[in-house]
Formats: sequence, C-alpha cells, structure tokens
Amino acid sequence: MKKKIALLLAIVLVFTAAMTGCGKKKPFKDDNPDQEYQIKWFAPGTKSQEHDMVFEEISKYTKEKINATVTQTLLPSSEYAESIQRLIFAGEPIDAMFASSFPKLASDGIYLRLNELIDEYGQDMKATLPDYVWKAVSVEGTIYAFPPMKDYAYQPVLTYMDGLVEKYNMDFSNVKTIADLEPMLQTIKDNEPGIYPIGITGKGDGLTVFLPIEKVRNCNIAGFQTSNYDKVVNIYETQEFKDYFDLMRRWNQKGFFRSDAAAPASVDLAKAHKMFLGTTEKIPYFQEQKNAIEDEGWKSIFDGRLSQPIINTRAVSQSCVAISADSENPVRTMKFFNMMYTDAKLMNMIVHGIEGTHYTVVDEKHVQYPNGIVDANKNNYFGNAAYQGNRFLLHLKKGDPDDLWDKYIAFNNEAYISPTFGFNFDSANVMNELTAINNVHQEFIPSLMVGAVDPAVKLPEALEKFRKAGSEKVIAEIQSQYDAWKANN
Repeated sequence: MKKKIALLLAIVLVFTAAMTGCGKKKPFKDDNPDQEYQIKWFAPGTKSQEHDMVFEEISKYTKEKINATVTQTLLPSSEYAESIQRLIFAGEPIDAMFASSFPKLASDGIYLRLNELIDEYGQDMKATLPDYVWKAVSVEGTIYAFPPMKDYAYQPVLTYMDGLVEKYNMDFSNVKTIADLEPMLQTIKDNEPGIYPIGITGKGDGLTVFLPIEKVRNCNIAGFQTSNYDKVVNIYETQEFKDYFDLMRRWNQKGFFRSDAAAPASVDLAKAHKMFLGTTEKIPYFQEQKNAIEDEGWKSIFDGRLSQPIINTRAVSQSCVAISADSENPVRTMKFFNMMYTDAKLMNMIVHGIEGTHYTVVDEKHVQYPNGIVDANKNNYFGNAAYQGNRFLLHLKKGDPDDLWDKYIAFNNEAYISPTFGFNFDSANVMNELTAINNVHQEFIPSLMVGAVDPAVKLPEALEKFRKAGSEKVIAEIQSQYDAWKANN
C-alpha cells in the first residue's frame, strides 16, 4: 500500500511540475535591473578543488557586466539526468541546467521557451551559431536550449597499432568493407598470441558505426537505412545487421575477440597494448595528439576510408544548456550565457580558471598549466568546454597547433549534414515499451555484437522479444513523429 501511495504522489508531482511549466508565460523583462541577481547553474561533472574560488572571480566580472553573480553546481555525470529531475521536482531553485533528456523535459514544460528571449537578449549567441543548429534544440519550431559553438562534426574511424602494421607489411588499399579486414586480423591471431585482433566489446556500437544505418536518438532499436530516409525501421531486422552479426560470429569462432568480449574489459586494452584494431571518432589533430603521448610501436593509424564526417542531431543536442521554466530571472540568465559567445575573458575563466593561478599565458594563442601539468583534469581547477559558450574563444594549450580551431571550423563546414537533422524523438508516449525494449536489448545485443552467440538462433529470439516488448508500437510512434516533422521541414 505504501508503495502505491508513493508512486501516486510521484505521478502527481511530475504532472504538477509539467503543467506549471507549460502554463507559465514569462514576461521577458528584468523588473529590478539595479538589484544584484545570483544565477544558479547546474551541470554534470566533478567539482575541482578550487572550483568555488574560480566562480568567485567569475562573479566579480559578471557583476560588473550584467549585475549578476554565478554559482555552478556540479552533479556526477553518470547520475546527472536522474539527479537534476529530482531537484526540479523537489523545487530546487534553478536558473540554467545542462539539457539532458531532450526533448522530453522540453515537452514536459521544464525548459523555458527561448525564441523571444534569444531574439532580445541573445544577439551575440545568435550571430555566432550557424543557423542550422537551432533545429536540433527545437520542438515544433520552439527553441528550448542553446548549443555551444564547437566541433559538431564527427567521423568514426578504424584504428590500428602502427607497429604491427609495419611489422607485417599490411596493405589496406583493398579495404572497402568491414569484411575486408579479415586477413589482417587473422595475421595477428596467428602471430601475436598476447594481443587481441579486435578490442571492441558488446557494450558499444562496435563496427556497426560503419554500416549504412543511422540510429534514432533515445531509442536503441530504431533507425534509418541511409538508402531510404523516409522509413523508420527496427535496425536489427535489416539485412545489414543480420550480415554483421553473422560476420562477428565467424570472427568470434576464429578467436579474434576476447573470450568475454560481451562485457567491458577490465583494463583499457589500447593503453595496455593488448589490441590491434579498434574504433574511435576522428576530429582534426586527434591522431597526432593521441600519438604524442604513446610509446613507439604502439601509435595509432586512423583509417577513415569506411566513413565520412557527419553532423547529426545528437552531435548538437547532446551538449546544450536550457533555462528553467521556473527561473526567477531568465533575462539576466540569458545575458550571462550570451556573453560566452563573444567574451573571451569569461570563457577562459570558466574553462581554464584564474590567470596566474591555474594557468599562464605562453603567447598570443597558448597557455600552460603550472608545475608541468599537461592534463587539465589534474589541475586544481578544470571546467568542461564541451557544452557551453564559444569553444573557439579559448586559449589553446601549449603544444596545440596554432590553427586547431580553424581546422575544427573547416571540419564542421565540410561535413555531411544528415537529412534527419533537427528531428528529436519524444519518447513520452512509449516510456513503458522503451523500458521493456531496453531490457531485451541488454539480454541479447551485447553478445550478438561480438559473435558470442549464434545469430541464427538468438537474433530471431531477440526480435520476437522486442515485438512482445512493444517494438512495433515504438517504431510506429517514431514514424508518426518523423512524418509530422518532415512535413514542416
């Protein structure tokens, strides 16, 4: 009985919070511009030793500029989505937050509608960001978050250990598909008993990032075959995935994987120099930066022949900030975040800390951390640059190429923009089905991804369980939302 009462109370709280956010029309004006306001900003991360010291300095600066101080509360990244929702429903005063669970919280009325606020108080933000990015943070034309100016494009690439490529004089010129890698993997299996030919596990996307499939965010079974962007499909019913699982099974039986590859490895196989082939995402100079700290013979070769740089909705919407629908001063909050798109001093304080304490300027473009520190995480202060403001205003770290930001901007401009860019699946109507589907996914897919089980037996079982869990209803819901979105785009 107690459990039922608690559940009912939770439902009432969620419904009340949602209705409050949806119904509240914010007058976008600052009633008391001469009164100092404290902006309460929540984000994922781990609090550095001197975090509060830095934000005291930031507050001195923002008080001069917009008569507002700023506090930043960091919540553990792995628990952020759940933690921020608990705080919201508990009535915690929040002005701005990392926009997790987008677009669900937008649809629930938790995030403030921003179109008018951005037009009036976010001019620098609007002038800095490419026009197309707003589609990724909008629901039916209404903007609910603002993305950072950063590297949006990504390119999945194969990585090989160059020492082994050289040792066996491997030729990748004929690699056109994943299957073409088999002779090289067999060479490692036959000649390097201490090294796994493949280092991927069943917990990630593995080599499926090179399939002509684009997944739908917020649903791990739905996607599009890139030959047909009109139809949403269960990706595990496609011929592409059936062939992939068959190939992984053959490779597993040849001994290319760890015996327990369905689970995460207990050590980082790449750092431990115990794997030949893996995957990563390429951005400019990443290969050079990675190899700068690697031992000779274990440097990586990045091979992008099976992919191209792409910008999709996830690349933008996964790193945004929203203003709370219950913010007591959305105008001052917007003014603060607007500063981050043109104010280099503010951005460098947020990310690097206090000049002379947490970093020193080396030259016009570069800074260095004290006492020979290279990794910013090991400094007494570290601010995450991935989801706030204009990353290209930041000082580069000592040793970074002078043209790093220019290369990032060019990488964005050269990337292919997905035809589905701007589509955000709202899972509110099928939450129960998605929970059941996720359970089936965990039961079957990790093992299939690394060929640990026979796909001729286990894939039909998985598909049947997906159907019983509600996969057809979920696919139909996504198709309906996608068709409506497409009609307006």
